[in-house]
Amino acid sequence: MECTVTGTELNPTAFNHDEWKEILDARKKHHKQKSKTDALSQAQNASVAVEPQLVRQDSVQTPPEKIGTTASAARLRRGQIPKLPTDDFKVVYRPNARVNMAAFTERELRAALLESSGLVESCTQGDLTSTNLVKNVFTMSTACHERVAKYAQIRQITLRGNKIEVNAYIAPPDRAIQGIIYRAYHGESPQEILRELRRSNPLLLIVKARDMGRTSKSVLVHFMSDTLPESVKFFGSVFGVYFFRPKVEACTYSRRTGH
Repeated sequence: MECTVTGTELNPTAFNHDEWKEILDARKKHHKQKSKTDALSQAQNASVAVEPQLVRQDSVQTPPEKIGTTASAARLRRGQIPKLPTDDFKVVYRPNARVNMAAFTERELRAALLESSGLVESCTQGDLTSTNLVKNVFTMSTACHERVAKYAQIRQITLRGNKIEVNAYIAPPDRAIQGIIYRAYHGESPQEILRELRRSNPLLLIVKARDMGRTSKSVLVHFMSDTLPESVKFFGSVFGVYFFRPKVEACTYSRRTGH
């Protein structure tokens, strides 16, 4: 069954070939900072109960229209999305055409990605694919910074003889925290926003930034840090940084998500 996927179309020229390097460098710096406090934090937390794990942001999302009507697809949409390795790079793909990802298996998607990337199975045994049926996207996870660059350049895959255009982007690290600044967006591209934030805040590890929509005038910033900074400089102004709490859509009748 076909489905309509809504979103912002990305031009292939918008892909930054050095984006994966920025994320890798930020993650290395973050690990060095954390190593200085690991011993102390472990001693302090020895007698403290383990806190429940946080639910991933992408585990609760608004489903696209008409993603499939079979009982198995409905169960998969309601189920917990499997977690990929925390330290891996994740390349997320969104199909441009009216394609229902529930119609394809994980193995088919993996084979299509390997074919388009020019990589062979024997060299990619540690790389994993996962599909988010709620968002109608799929992800390739890898720990290799060389392979992630190849995966991120894919713009077309072939599934069952059909060529499908896809938009790809490298997701921020799982440990990155999200902050939002208000009344800061004035039509800049995500690349311009990220470049200016890094230039104006050299001491902050910023791995991703984008606008929240032309009507909101807000900017979402991903920081590779344990704490959220109180403020950031942006195009000659200072903005307060607030925790980003993603909106969760629920059914108006059952008050449940995922359907």
